[in-house]
Amino acid sequence: MQNIESLLKVEKLDYELSGKIKDLFENFRSRAIKDYKFEMTPIEYSDFRESIKADDALKGFVIFEDSIPVGFLLYILETNNVVELNLIHIVDNVDINRKRKALVQALLDKLNETNQWNVVSYPLLGIQDSFVREIPQLGFKMVGQAIVRFKFTDRTSPLIFKNLVTSEIQQGYSIEEWKDEYFNQASEVIHESFKNASDAKFDPRFLTLEGSKEIVHRITAGIFGTFLPEATSVLVNNGNVEGVCFVNMTNAIISNIPLIGIKRPNNNKGYGKLLLKNSVEKVIKMIINAKIMANEINATVETDNYPALRMYRKIGFREDCTYPHAYLHNANSTKEEAI
Repeated sequence: MQNIESLLKVEKLDYELSGKIKDLFENFRSRAIKDYKFEMTPIEYSDFRESIKADDALKGFVIFEDSIPVGFLLYILETNNVVELNLIHIVDNVDINRKRKALVQALLDKLNETNQWNVVSYPLLGIQDSFVREIPQLGFKMVGQAIVRFKFTDRTSPLIFKNLVTSEIQQGYSIEEWKDEYFNQASEVIHESFKNASDAKFDPRFLTLEGSKEIVHRITAGIFGTFLPEATSVLVNNGNVEGVCFVNMTNAIISNIPLIGIKRPNNNKGYGKLLLKNSVEKVIKMIINAKIMANEINATVETDNYPALRMYRKIGFREDCTYPHAYLHNANSTKEEAI
């Protein structure tokens, strides 16, 4: 147990403690979509408890005020020692940022007991963006993220897409559906495309080819959502993969572009737009053929990546919201101990 002040206490979340915060968790679930911008309602309380019981999965902390649980922090230790801070939920707005800081400090104190972590990654989605001024006091840096959406229920997106004009593909190039044999070369494309991007600041897997392979594996294995190989577009030149636009389903009605990348020699030639256009067309065809029921396609783009934002706009995507993404690097990380 960690004493913060006379009125606030933070405890490590375990299975026993999870049984005492049902009302608090249900309060979060009722607000997840509206206040935290979740795309679907989170897991049931019983499933949440089972996740806590599996010690290698979901972890967290609970904050008490006068012995009453008033908030919690949830995180997961991912591969490459990335700490995904999934959520900070406080039941009300009273002294909210002081409580958030107490929870984050408890996490950092726990992590600093060992150096086996590389970065803490924390997207401040929804009402969490009000923490943007305070979290840098704990050493975090920020990047801006924008969620862009192509909505099939909105007249504007399909109209822009219908009138879209793209350049012809060069001789020798073709756009193919995903095949497992593309895995290694597609991973090289993703590594080259993202190793210097803002994404690598909070996900160091992009910095290495092996890490990029791990990300591509998670996409194609369906860990990030149901993978759609027939809608994933691959730019091929004489058997070599030059670009890729992955597509999956994050839930029953939302399709997502988790990554799109082009090899450097083919940048600024319009191939990214061609791949994205082809993938949107394939999703539309799958909807018409009743293979999926998507009502939108979305993607996440850095707010300062103007070429990417411009590409999405020309296809018919529109910025739906922006949010700050906080990250903290561990300058003294080692890999000798486990968290």
